[in-house]
Amino acid sequence: MSDLGEVLVVIRHTVADYATWRRGYDDFEPQRRRHGVTGAEVFVDPDDETRVTVLHRFASLSDAQDFLSMPELKEAMGAASVTEAPDITIASRR
Repeated sequence: MSDLGEVLVVIRHTVADYATWRRGYDDFEPQRRRHGVTGAEVFVDPDDETRVTVLHRFASLSDAQDFLSMPELKEAMGAASVTEAPDITIASRR
């Protein structure tokens, strides 16, 4: 697949504890920037704060794929109390 323009990655997952997850997420900021995240937003289910949705923006599909394949990302998610595999959606601006 050829590289696309701006890419949005939507990551939904369940965490054991939001405060623990948030500390881990915030601590991972330098790695996100180094690996191509150009913008990020966090949303929490208003009825269940253990259900988190994260939006990450990238300049290209290859940047997004490189970020998602980082072993450090999986390690950081585990350390930040993510309890199950995330649901990940990738979309490009057209």
